Amino acid sequence: MKKSLLFVLSFFLMLSCSIPSVWAADEFASYTSPEGIKFKTQSQNWNEESLKQLYSFLLRNKHGEELKALRNVTVMKGACTWAGDEGDAAGVYYAPGDIELCYGDINTLTSVDDSFRIQSVLCHEYGHHFTYYYLRKIRMSPDNISSTSEWAKVRQIDYQPSVGWNQKKVKHAWAPEEIMAEDYILLFGSTDLIMKYGVREENQEILNAAYIPELGKYWEDLSGVKSNVLSKADRPQLTAFQVLKDNKVHVNHFTLEEYTFDYKPASGLGTESLKYFVQISPYYGSAYNGGNTTKSNLYPYGTPIKFGTQNIDWDKKHFEFTADASTGYNAASIVIVGLDEKTGTYSSSPPYYYSFKDLVNPKAYNRYSYSEMSLFINNIEETYFATPIIKDGTTLVPLRYLFEKFHATVTWDNETQTAKVAKDNTNLVLTINSNLVTVNGKSTQLEVPPQLIDNKTMVPLRFISEQLGAEVTWDEVEKSVLIKTR
Repeated sequence: MKKSLLFVLSFFLMLSCSIPSVWAADEFASYTSPEGIKFKTQSQNWNEESLKQLYSFLLRNKHGEELKALRNVTVMKGACTWAGDEGDAAGVYYAPGDIELCYGDINTLTSVDDSFRIQSVLCHEYGHHFTYYYLRKIRMSPDNISSTSEWAKVRQIDYQPSVGWNQKKVKHAWAPEEIMAEDYILLFGSTDLIMKYGVREENQEILNAAYIPELGKYWEDLSGVKSNVLSKADRPQLTAFQVLKDNKVHVNHFTLEEYTFDYKPASGLGTESLKYFVQISPYYGSAYNGGNTTKSNLYPYGTPIKFGTQNIDWDKKHFEFTADASTGYNAASIVIVGLDEKTGTYSSSPPYYYSFKDLVNPKAYNRYSYSEMSLFINNIEETYFATPIIKDGTTLVPLRYLFEKFHATVTWDNETQTAKVAKDNTNLVLTINSNLVTVNGKSTQLEVPPQLIDNKTMVPLRFISEQLGAEVTWDEVEKSVLIKTR
């Protein structure tokens, strides 16, 4: 039987291929866990204590009965040399239960960076084991899955031709088994990894696993293991973002800009003990590779933006970017994450993408090319409402969500199907399926009436926004509605 190898990158580059397993005869140290998992090393740089620490890393991730099916975790001698078009491997998984880690050249695990790097790769490789084990129970395999499968639909990538369906050869980030392994980190990985790296996956071209409630439930139903994501909570939102224009600092040829932001915390069950931090990540384009290999030219050395995770300063609520105008890769995502450090549960905002080519006026944009239309209010992409609907050339959006963003009050009369809206000195009266709308007591005609769609009251975006004092423009190139409130 042919063995399938699943190579990993968890924020570090890897590749995928099928090769025979090569086990060196030398074994310098070993440790067998209570479950019977054998940890062993072919490197003299590792000892039994190091292997026990590796086992402790494994236990920090959530697991179920599949843990007992894991057989071996081997630290290879030196770095792996199975290079392909995308670089060297950091780890390998052999179904049904063997993991190889390519870190034999590291002397100890005392380095914080080394520890996090190994922990991240181990978690990704264990994600292969986790997903392989439970999919095999329903007679499926991660490396031979189709676009019509339930997982593909739940993961919301069944329409994506770039995915390697049915063993089609694709780039590492687009292989279904690699997507699953990255998802495992976000759904079941340790609190340490969320705190260190935030909520980020290798493939930035698809929706993040943390933002798909049905995905956590899918794996929970298969495994019985509870996901870390607070899927029933209202997620945090970025509500303001702008540059502090008086805080410009020059350091050599770098310009330091400070940007102030505000956000709405998560709400709902399980959100009471969340501690918040901001995650700032570079956007590289398709298949993020971490910029850690000599083969990467997607991002130059001397990154123009200071990336990483930073705890939120509750008094100032600001973070810093360093920017070098000579580079052309000034793009980043901002994510607000609320994490319960004791339970490991968390809730995160969606990524908000900004171009920093103009450092003083960063521009929000929609990175997902498959989105038909985007809505931006005060330079912040709105991602929490139902998808806008265009009818007869008029854009309709959910009434209550829009008026909440405008800080207007809404009163609904279910018997007459009428909504009364008030803000400052403006009062609107709208009725479902009626083209007549009253503005401060005067009637006017709408081209498209308010209507109920999927139990949501949808109203004309431009008319309502302008009546409430906002400027509305349409960006034809970006297919975006831009609203600026006064």
